[in-house]
Amino acid sequence: MLGDRLTLLHPVPFTEVRGAQFYESFIDRSRWPEFMRLGYRAARETLTKLERNAARGARGRKIARMVADGKARGEKKKLTP
Repeated sequence: MLGDRLTLLHPVPFTEVRGAQFYESFIDRSRWPEFMRLGYRAARETLTKLERNAARGARGRKIARMVADGKARGEKKKLTP
């Protein structure tokens, strides 16, 4: 399942592309460069975090898997190597 290995990014606030605004973004493409920059920045930040955690060894790989699974946020459980 992809849900086990997929990290969703939401670089553009939903309020900016909700409803008719979503379709307007295809008619007036002037904001596309901004959307691309936001997407690139969000992807780089996520990849940097995953790389940093992976570099820490087995513990980092476990954290990277948890981030990918969406379980790392707010979890209080202590991680052991």
